[in-house]
Parts: sequence; C-alpha cells; structure tokens
Amino acid sequence: MGCARRSKAFLFIIAASVLILSVAGCIERKSAHEELMSYFPGETGFTWAYSGFAEYGHRMILDSITEVRSKGDVVYQISGMVEDMSGGESEEDFSFQIQYIFGDTQVVERILHKGIVFPHRIDGLVMLEAPIKKGQEWSFTAEDGSQVDAVITETGVDDEDNLAYCEVAYTTPDPDMPDGLYRESRIFKKGIGVVSFVSTIMPEVEFSYSLTSFKSPE
Repeated sequence: MGCARRSKAFLFIIAASVLILSVAGCIERKSAHEELMSYFPGETGFTWAYSGFAEYGHRMILDSITEVRSKGDVVYQISGMVEDMSGGESEEDFSFQIQYIFGDTQVVERILHKGIVFPHRIDGLVMLEAPIKKGQEWSFTAEDGSQVDAVITETGVDDEDNLAYCEVAYTTPDPDMPDGLYRESRIFKKGIGVVSFVSTIMPEVEFSYSLTSFKSPE
C-alpha cells in the first residue's frame, strides 16, 4: 500500500508541474501578444496619413478587426490609397490592401493587393517579435521564399508625446544593391503603429515616408 500511495503522489506531482508550466506558458504568450498589440490602434475606423520622398503620400484606414478563434490570431484588415500626383491622368492602380496578423509572439504584414506605386516590398514581413527590447533579433522566410533578418535597433519614449517607440531594421539578400542587401527600417509607436518607413529602392537611392497625421474614430 505504501508503494502505491507513493506512486500516486509522484504522478500527482508530475501532473501538477505540467499544469503549472502550461498555465505559465499561456500567461507568457498572452503577455507577449498584448505587448505586440499595444503598438497598434485597437479600434476600427482608425486612419493614417503619410508623406515623404519625392512628394510621395498615402492614406489608409483600419477597416476591420477579426479574431480567428481556431488559431488565437487577431487580424487587422487595412485598405489604402497612394496619392495620384498626375491629377487623375495616370491609369495606374493606386489602391492597396494589407493585413496585420497578430499571433502569440509576432505580428506579420501580408500584402493582399498593391498597385505599382505602393512601396512595401516584403510580403509576409514579421514586423515585430516580442519581447520588444533593444537587440531583439529574429529571422523568417517571406512569402516569396527570401530570407529576412530583423533586429530592434532602438527603443525609447518620445519626448514630444510621451509615447513609447521602437525601431526595427530588416535586411534581405539582393544582388542589385551595392552591398548585396535590401535594407528597410520602420519605427513603431504605442497605440499608432508605423510612424516612419525607410528603404533602399535603388542602389544609392533611399526612399522614406513618415506619419503626418492620424485620427481615431469618434
């Protein structure tokens, strides 16, 4: 009887330990997920306006927020329009549609549709990975099969609006670039999302845009 009781006690301890580790893992994943989402707006109808290189500009709106229960992901559906500098004479498609997909520890940007002038290049970009801290590194395979390396190069608090921010640098092989790498960087700010974008669109030519205004739904 003594051996049976000891065996049951041992099994109970093992089961309890597994349960505790499982609960701790769930709490940690929830915390990481919430940290990621804190760097983006949380309501549909949120709008962004950007301007930058060579009079470039675009606007976009958060159309919907959907929770995918089977995966636990949260999906932001975003539509936008690049400014037509031709005054309506161009026949180019200036519209775009993207998704932000928030998982347990990563947020991914999917490019569902883009006209020729929308500058985002990496479909399946892992924009952020928790924890959000300087020096955090990750690597991933984009939708086209290219390998991308990312690192958080800076974190801090903006003195002007007292909002936390982080800057991320991304690189992927590109033989057309002088050093064999396409480079991109983005700055994210709490509650807003992307506030700055810089990329090498051509050898020795740097493209950039930054947030000029945003509006929360009333």
